[in-house]
Amino acid sequence: MEVVMKNIYTSCDSENTNAVHVSKLIDFITPYMMEDLSALENLRKLLDPENADICVTSEKFYEAMNEWIQQISSFSTQEDSIFNKTPSVLEVIDEGQLPYIQSTPRASFGQKILNCEGLLNLSNVSAYSLSSSTYGKDNMGQEKTILEEELKRLEHHLNKVSSELVIAKLQLTATEEQNDILQSDLDRCKTRLHSEQQIIEHLQLDKKYSDELRDELNANKKQIEELNKKISQYEKDNHHLLSVIKGTEDENAKLEEKCEELSRREQEAKKEIIDIKTELDLKDQEITMVIKVNDELRSRLGQQRDIIDQLTNENELLQHEKNNLEKALRCDLSSRRESLVHKYKTFLVDSAGSASIGTIPVYTKQSISSNSCNVVEQQPPQPSTVDSPILPLPRKRSLLETA
Repeated sequence: MEVVMKNIYTSCDSENTNAVHVSKLIDFITPYMMEDLSALENLRKLLDPENADICVTSEKFYEAMNEWIQQISSFSTQEDSIFNKTPSVLEVIDEGQLPYIQSTPRASFGQKILNCEGLLNLSNVSAYSLSSSTYGKDNMGQEKTILEEELKRLEHHLNKVSSELVIAKLQLTATEEQNDILQSDLDRCKTRLHSEQQIIEHLQLDKKYSDELRDELNANKKQIEELNKKISQYEKDNHHLLSVIKGTEDENAKLEEKCEELSRREQEAKKEIIDIKTELDLKDQEITMVIKVNDELRSRLGQQRDIIDQLTNENELLQHEKNNLEKALRCDLSSRRESLVHKYKTFLVDSAGSASIGTIPVYTKQSISSNSCNVVEQQPPQPSTVDSPILPLPRKRSLLETA
């Protein structure tokens, strides 16, 4: 029986914390005790006297279960007392039927507990009873008789459990059908509750709207009273205004005559304004033409300035080239002059050495230089061997500087 109690507790203590709520244990055992709920209530009182859904340990659960089994065994039937006399009844409980993984118990095991309350009293079987079963091995005939009786009892118990299983299945089917009916009733009640809640909300909105209308009606009544007072005051003011209107009508007639005169003058003024606008339009057209001609002249002036700037730049470039050519020519002339002077000196030295041979004409320095100048003037200018310095080109004048 300890194995059964241990399996019940471990099935409820899936996290292995050695602390399970009493409600969880009772819910686990309830399907097995549907026909004896008073005994189940006694077990709850043993585990939780104050009904506070406390957590109990495995030791406390085993103690309460043993006490509870003893209470149940005192009301057991004669057939159940026969089962308690032999330890072989332990084989009736199939541990494979216990829910080791699932927390929901099986109906077959529940029917066994419901109808075989004596099975829960297996903890009363002592070691002496177990030893006494082996004590009579000398008398084989008596043991055979006991085994045959045990076999018959087990067959009777198997038939009884099978019939109870069928009954449990029928009860389960009826319970499921009743559950479906109750579920449909619950859905219908929920729908009705929802509709009733909507009706209540609409009624609350109507009540709120009625209160607002009542407040608005009271405010309108007060406003009507105030308006009646104002109407009486306005009637008095109206009589006064009628007298004032008669006076203003006379003044209005005079003012209409003045308005006619002013309208006539206004027509004349409008005619003059139209004439002035026509003249202004003509002047605007003339101004537009003058501006257009002025723009064309400005564009031409800009083009002419660009041409002048271009010619000025070309003139400066030509002037620069002219200066470079003159400088190169002067350098060439100076080099030729030096060459002639050198030749003249060489000629003097040679003439001094050959004075005894014959008479050699003597040239003066001035004659040589004059002859060399004549030769230079007659010959075209040759390119100078001396590199002329590169002068910077003149900067192009911008249109703003030209302006």
